[in-house]
Amino acid sequence: MNTNLLIIYIRNSRDKQYYGVAALLVRCGSYIYNVTSEPNIYYNAK
Repeated sequence: MNTNLLIIYIRNSRDKQYYGVAALLVRCGSYIYNVTSEPNIYYNAK
């Protein structure tokens, strides 16, 4: 498990429109990844 991953929460309506309401987002460094298709990555992130 990579401890450098952080869970990102969608907070504003612009992000909801871009990513979708149920998107699973993970930040690694300065990049944000949409891991909705691989939920195990999201649930293993800290």
